Amino acid sequence: MKTIQLISISMATVLMFMGLSLTANTPPAPSAEVKADFNKTLNKVMKYPGDTEGEKGETLIWVNFDVDKNGKVRVNETAGKTDYAKYVEKELGGLEIRNFEMYDKSYLIKIRFTLQ
Repeated sequence: MKTIQLISISMATVLMFMGLSLTANTPPAPSAEVKADFNKTLNKVMKYPGDTEGEKGETLIWVNFDVDKNGKVRVNETAGKTDYAKYVEKELGGLEIRNFEMYDKSYLIKIRFTLQ
């Protein structure tokens, strides 16, 4: 079994993903407080060991997801070259975010981690 060491998580409101264009109605990026709150929640998910395939070393995955008006996460798509992207999709799906100021929006996170 491999373990995951999280290096960083970057979060932004979706501006462009998989070739989608910018729009004039794009909401502002989440505040630092929201990013910190989400980062804390996501770290709880990310600390679990991943029984995944993939080479050791640093890996990057992208996750595009929506947060509904009740704070529930729905993953739209993931991109990455490891099975860990599927693991993250499974763990995030249905997760509830509390104290989230930007409900009913789509987000994109970039996760850098190492498989050990």
